[in-house]
Amino acid sequence: MLLLINLLQLFLIPILCLLISNLLTVYFLL
Repeated sequence: MLLLINLLQLFLIPILCLLISNLLTVYFLL
């Protein structure tokens, strides 16, 4: 169970960062 959570964190954090950066660029471009 802990391993699953660790894997989720490993994958979710970069994806979240990418999403936030994309949202920010779109926001600033508009």
